Amino acid sequence: MKKIKLLDGENIKVVNFDNKTNKEFPYYQNKGSRYACCPYCCSVVNVKGGRENAKQSIQQRMYASHQASKVNGFELKDYQECPFYQGNQGNWQGVYRINNKVTENKELRTYIEGNRVAIAEELSELTGVAFKNREGVNSLFECLYQSFIDNGGLHRNQWHPDMISRIMLINSAPVEFWGYKVILDSVVNVIRRNKVLGDNLKLNNQFKSDRDVTFVATMDDNENPQRINVKLVWGTEDEIVLKSVPAKIS
Repeated sequence: MKKIKLLDGENIKVVNFDNKTNKEFPYYQNKGSRYACCPYCCSVVNVKGGRENAKQSIQQRMYASHQASKVNGFELKDYQECPFYQGNQGNWQGVYRINNKVTENKELRTYIEGNRVAIAEELSELTGVAFKNREGVNSLFECLYQSFIDNGGLHRNQWHPDMISRIMLINSAPVEFWGYKVILDSVVNVIRRNKVLGDNLKLNNQFKSDRDVTFVATMDDNENPQRINVKLVWGTEDEIVLKSVPAKIS
């Protein structure tokens, strides 16, 4: 996982570990080992990789993984049911599950509100469509976020920062798509090759159509999703897949 939780509840990027913790106990112990909490299940995780770290990863990158044994200052929970436990191959899809029996997750709302631009950047990278502008986030982000809220997206037991852009896409209804910029060349090419929408990309690849076109993301399989398909839809059956991305993150 690329994001971790500190004991005070703050979610941070794993690459900012030392700067945020100042190498204080209990985050930094056992001859240079680094520890924090999983943002999803809150069990203790071990931070690996990076410079001057006693624990290195094969890929030479910095990430966190669940710790199998107790560590002073942290809780060891039943992490084997956590969607982000690498050994749990059959349950990770649970991160997309909404639970309408619980109240709105205020921590999730606070995180989204405090990281709107960063999440918009992730959405742009995922979809190939701009979700931000010079002022911050654009109206496409606002519409998607509002749809996410309206469709119960904030009603979930737990969540993971790395998955917010994906759950926002999946737990939202179709939103109107007009005047938004397409920023990825491969997505531009997909649209230009379409006989119906091909001429709807205007100056600076802004999409402007005289048809009612909506933007939506769907799972390839609702029971066992492996891919998220980002689409433009018009009419009753017409659609194009702009991009297909993994439903699971590494």
